[in-house]
Amino acid sequence: MPKDQLFQIGEDERQTAESEIRTRQHEIRYDLRDFTIDYIVQQFRDGLFYVPGYQREFIWTDAH
Repeated sequence: MPKDQLFQIGEDERQTAESEIRTRQHEIRYDLRDFTIDYIVQQFRDGLFYVPGYQREFIWTDAH
């Protein structure tokens, strides 16, 4: 979109938008871990992965 066609907002609208963003923000906590492929495969074989019903079906065969 060309710069001259961008929607311009006033200062009040900008402050309202920024306030709305702050009220809807959530803190995200995460933990980074390194797992070997062997470990992940073993966890899968042990049934420790949950694949929800809405997840798409597996498409790879055992040979893959």
